[in-house]
Amino acid sequence: MELKKDSNAVSIDMLLIVHSEKRRAAQGAHSDRPADPGAPPQRRGGLQGVGNGIRRWQKLEGNDLCGNLVEKQHAQQTQVITSYDNQGTQLTVEVHPRDAMPQLFKKFSLAKRLQVDKNGNTRPRQPGGKDTHAYPWDRSSLKSMPLDLRQFEKLDTYASQVTVKSGLEELVSDLLQEAHSDLEIVRAIWIWICHHIEYDIEAAQEKDRQAFKPTAILQTQKTNCDGYAGLFERMCSYNEFYFLTHPALFIEDHFPDNKNWQLLKPPQSLRQFENNMYHKSEFYNKGMLSAQPQTSVIKTVNGKATVTIESCAPTLFMFMLNGKQEHGLLSLRKNGMKLDVYPPTAGTYKLQIFAKGNSEIYSSVLEYTLKCHCADMDVRLPAELHQPVGPSWFSEQMGITKPSHPEPVIYTSDGRCSVSFGVEEGISVLASLHGDDGPVTEETQRRYIFQLHREKQTELKVQLPHAGKFALKIFVKKRQEPGNYLFVFNYLICCTNTKVNWPVFPESFGNWGVDNELLEPLSGVLPANRNVPFKLKLHGVAKALVKGQDTWPLTLSPEGYWEGSCSTVGCREVYVMVLENANHSFYSYILKYQVNAQ
Repeated sequence: MELKKDSNAVSIDMLLIVHSEKRRAAQGAHSDRPADPGAPPQRRGGLQGVGNGIRRWQKLEGNDLCGNLVEKQHAQQTQVITSYDNQGTQLTVEVHPRDAMPQLFKKFSLAKRLQVDKNGNTRPRQPGGKDTHAYPWDRSSLKSMPLDLRQFEKLDTYASQVTVKSGLEELVSDLLQEAHSDLEIVRAIWIWICHHIEYDIEAAQEKDRQAFKPTAILQTQKTNCDGYAGLFERMCSYNEFYFLTHPALFIEDHFPDNKNWQLLKPPQSLRQFENNMYHKSEFYNKGMLSAQPQTSVIKTVNGKATVTIESCAPTLFMFMLNGKQEHGLLSLRKNGMKLDVYPPTAGTYKLQIFAKGNSEIYSSVLEYTLKCHCADMDVRLPAELHQPVGPSWFSEQMGITKPSHPEPVIYTSDGRCSVSFGVEEGISVLASLHGDDGPVTEETQRRYIFQLHREKQTELKVQLPHAGKFALKIFVKKRQEPGNYLFVFNYLICCTNTKVNWPVFPESFGNWGVDNELLEPLSGVLPANRNVPFKLKLHGVAKALVKGQDTWPLTLSPEGYWEGSCSTVGCREVYVMVLENANHSFYSYILKYQVNAQ
């Protein structure tokens, strides 16, 4: 008997090892764990050994997964197809008749010729020390043996295209034509099942519909939990993780009653098995190595819970707390991520973590039950705070390098901060500020940020309208390519000073040059009836002026700054204008200021 945490995952490797020195027997299983979406449902039953060492399927008394009453299996005539290679490897496929709970591949046995004991009985060789693998997992490979899946490309293509012509014997014969080793035999049959047999949900729900005969399965190419192949029933999910799985990974959700079949050194106890964190197959398929905490139920400490994941390569992550991407700070690391979660109220939450890996699809890799006894009411994250938070390998990949603030959270006591970073050539940067409380609106989200460009460096001057928490979102776009700006990351800016009340920056226009610099006035709202000094660094212009009720020219100083002053008497708006070519008479607007009402 073998316990399973994951009712849908059986690795072919835990059932048999196919290179010359490693062999194991398969045994039955049961589970009370939720299903892994990467593998089909399990049936209730067991594989029981008989005297000659062949493993025979017998259904257990009770109710099966579909709710049907199960009776004891009566001995029936079976059809056995056996073949041997020139190295003495035996392949056996056993087909049971209709009343014997028939299946497409009733059993699949791959072993050296069976050993004979002193009483003349034959049985598979029991595993020895040379069969075991070190525990915990050494992270060297997901497989139990050195394996390059590229070697199966030709065989996989062939096996997936083999069609049923007459019966099972011919099918097996056709499948094995391109298989030249015991490993390739296993692979060919596994691939064929994965590509041709789908789980029949309708049959599982209809008690009177029992299309489980091998011939019926071959005709409909559908089956359900009672119709799956004995040892391969869990393999029919297009899921490479369950092919020759490393025993140190397989023990996470399968526990054989005979510890020798763990193939681990040292073997794990039942208590260890039950307390270990359960990782879905996608956890390893997406390149994850480890996660903390290692328990499925976690509790907040002072209103916060932290989860970290280590991966073998840079990976994109996202999370959901009760189905929403809220109340958390997820920061990417070079090999993994860190997530701080702040539940809004006391209670029990479902925390899911997703990883993207090499594919374009995020897959669930971890799931926790999060219990919060007391929420931290002082922590209220902006609803517009997206993931990830803070710069990372991903922002560098998108053209943003050497950030002045490498951490995801920026604290300011006066409500102002300056963030700078390198920008690769040909990349445009856009930033916006978001808070849950006014006066930040969609129209003014960018007016509390003033961008300065110096060669390949961008500086973002930020002024907060009030105390609180804000999301500073960073977007990039290749200048020469059409389309929208792409979100890269955001900072969380925090200010507790209730006296903060900064106005917006002046509005800038498209002719505001890449390397221009504004020294004063930085406030976008000017006082009425005052003379206001101006100082700017402008590149590639012939003349500059400030226009209000009247026009005031700016003078270029020896230090390279355009300087002057402007009276705000009698005007509501003030503009900074430049003449780019001395031979032209057309001035362009580059900055706009508002004037306070008198």
